[in-house]
Amino acid sequence: MKDTTNASLNANATPDEVLRNVDSMIAKMRGLKRKLTALSDEETRLQQQTQSRIQHLNELYNMQSLDDVKYETWSRTRLDRLLVDYLLRHGYKESATALAKEKNIEELVDVETFVQMGRIRESLSRGRVNEALTWCNENKKELRKAEVRTVERFGTTV
Repeated sequence: MKDTTNASLNANATPDEVLRNVDSMIAKMRGLKRKLTALSDEETRLQQQTQSRIQHLNELYNMQSLDDVKYETWSRTRLDRLLVDYLLRHGYKESATALAKEKNIEELVDVETFVQMGRIRESLSRGRVNEALTWCNENKKELRKAEVRTVERFGTTV
C-alpha cells in the first residue's frame, strides 16, 4: 500500500503505473486470502480431530470401573485404532482406510499423515528427494521449533 500511495502521489507517476501497483497489491491480497483459507480449513480439521480424541478419552475417564459395560465398547474402539495404526505402519493404507471408515473412527486415527509418510519413504527408497524436500519446506516452521526444543533439552542438535 505504501508503494501504491507513494506512486499515486508522485507527480511523475503515470496512471498505468499506479494501476499496476494496485493490481499487484490485489494479487498479493488474493494470495494471502487463499493461504489463510487453507490454514483455517486445516485448523478446523485439527480442532475437530482433537475434540473427537478428547471425547474418546473422556469416555474412559467417566467409567467407574473396567467392569463397566461401556468399557467393552471403548476397548473395541481402541483396538480398532491400534489395528488401523498397525496397518498404516506396514503399508496397508487401503485396508486401514477401509477399516477406519467402517468403524467410523477416521477422526481418531492419522490416516493422511501415514499415507504422506509412506509416499515420502517410497520416494526416498527410489533415490528421489523431491517429496521429502517439499514436506520439509511445508513444515519448516514446525521443524525449527522442534530443533529449538531439542537444543533446549539436550544442549545440542543431532
